[in-house]
Parts: sequence; structure tokens; C-alpha cells
Amino acid sequence: MAYVNHGTRMSIPTDKVPVGFAAPAVTPFADAKYKPVYKKLTITKATVETADRATTLLAVIQNLTVGIEKQIQDDLSADFDIVTNDLHVWIDFRNIDGNEKPSNDNDFYTNAGGEYYVEANVYAKLTVPA
Repeated sequence: MAYVNHGTRMSIPTDKVPVGFAAPAVTPFADAKYKPVYKKLTITKATVETADRATTLLAVIQNLTVGIEKQIQDDLSADFDIVTNDLHVWIDFRNIDGNEKPSNDNDFYTNAGGEYYVEANVYAKLTVPA
């Protein structure tokens, strides 16, 4: 069986979305069997940061080591039996900030400072085979 990621919906404030950013595809489902779980995650900037803000934001979501989707997958895979069941998940990305607050909210993508702080709600349902 498997962990099935349905994607990440972008609900962060528009002033924190860099010009040129194309949100990844998401297929949310309304029949989550578990209450949305609020997650506050830390992502090391050095791992995801690039010279392009839009690319950096995409890496914050999808980086295979520290991205939002990877950290949530690791958390939930430890909590649920995905060997004999399918765990379907989608993420609602609610906010992002850096540990250094510049004058312009969008500057934290390329500013000094070591970490991004992200907030997300996670929706999950476990499918147990008959």
C-alpha cells in the first residue's frame, strides 16, 4: 500500500507569493477522516534557497529532504500503517516567514537568516483494504 500525496494548496498571503510563482497542482478531497492537523515546520534556508524567489518557494514545498510535503510525509508515515493501508493526504499551506524580518515581506526569500517557518493544515484519510 502507500502514502498518496494529493498536493499542496497555496493559501499564504499574496504579498508572500513571489512574482512568477506557479502553484503546484493539488486535488483536495472533502472526506478527510481525521480532523485537519495544524503543523508548524522549520526549513533550513540553505537547503532550499536559490537566487530566484519563485524557485525557492517551490523548493520550500517540494524539496525531497526538508520541504513541507516531505516533512509531513515523514511525520504521518510514522503515525499510520502505510504498509497495509493507503494514506491519502493533501496540505493547505497557510503561511511562511523567515527568522529575520526584513522591511518588505517578500525579501525574506533572498535575505540573510537561517530558517523559514511555515504553517500548514494537513487533511488525511486512511483507506483500509477489504
